[in-house]
Order: sequence, then structure tokens, then C-alpha cells
Amino acid sequence: MIAINFCLLLDNPSRGQVRITTVARLIEKKGIEYGIRAIAKLQQQYPNLKYRIIGEGDLRDRLEHFMSELEVENRVELLGWKAQNEVIEILNQSHLLLAPSVTGRKGDQEGIPVAIMEAMAMGLPVISTQHSGIPELVEDGVSGFLVPERDADAIAEKLAALMENPDLCLRMGKAGRSCVETHYSIKQLTQQLIDIYHQS
Repeated sequence: MIAINFCLLLDNPSRGQVRITTVARLIEKKGIEYGIRAIAKLQQQYPNLKYRIIGEGDLRDRLEHFMSELEVENRVELLGWKAQNEVIEILNQSHLLLAPSVTGRKGDQEGIPVAIMEAMAMGLPVISTQHSGIPELVEDGVSGFLVPERDADAIAEKLAALMENPDLCLRMGKAGRSCVETHYSIKQLTQQLIDIYHQS
């Protein structure tokens, strides 16, 4: 289980990077800007932090400029579009999933992002937002953390909480995996993950 590896890393951070991943189109409702802001707030305290964002979209240039302004180019990486097997491999190398979804200016919202379900099935802790259907899947404080939309401070706080508490990380990873195994088909989730790039 990935969460176990994360806990071992947190017990000895010198082992390598703490890898946080987002899988999402680069569009407003995915809230990626707030994930980047959170990393910027933590980068001095946690120099081994790495944030990888999988996906393409209209906001790529804007996000690259934003990363430069916040001086997080060495901490945040826009990986672009990846095939399904590549996404799974990157999640396998990750320690937690960040899904900072927001309600768009025109009212656009998520359903329940497939990437969250896939990450939970793999035993990854999740940090997401109190947005649309996400609280139906992620139980705050049990299988992950839910924070208010557009709140980079809260995201940073919860990221730090997981990095400082390996036991909590392990419990959340196990709880998330159990939830998905009980209520969702992991085989179906794997087949659907590629569709994340085509969500409306």
C-alpha cells in the first residue's frame, strides 16, 4: 500500500521527496492554482516536497506564469497529458493526491472526480475540498481532509498535518481503500480514469 511507503518516508524525510499529485484538466474548476499556492507556503519548511500535475488545458500558460511568480518551478511540475498506464504509474510513485476543486465563476462544478476514487483505491490519502459530490466519497478526517474552496492556507495546513503524522496518513489510506472496495468497482475505476481529460 502506498500509504505505508509514505509513512516510512515521513519517519525519515532524508529518504527522498514527498510526492503530491493532482490529476486534472487545467481548467478553472479544478482549482489547481490553490494547490500551487499551498506548495509555495510550504516549500521552505519542507524542501523535499514535490507537486506533480497531470493534465492539459487552457490555463497551462497562466499556471506556468503563476509558478514563476511564486518561485516554485523547482517544486511544481506540469507533466501534461499522460496515457492511462502512465497516470497509474505516477500515482504508484505518489504519496498523496490533492484535488483542490472549486466552483467556477459561471457555476461550473465537479461530480466526483474519478482520480480521487482511483487514488483511494490505491491507498493514497486525499486532500480535497468541500465541493459538489466530493464529500460523498471523502469522509473528512477519516479517509482524507476536506477544506473550503479556494483556501490555500487550509490546504497547506492539511498537507503539513499529513507530513507530520505518519500514523494518520496510514489510517486515512487504509480507510479510503476500504471505502472504495466496499462501494465502487476498482476495475471500473481503472477503465474510467482516462476519461478525466474529457470531463465537462
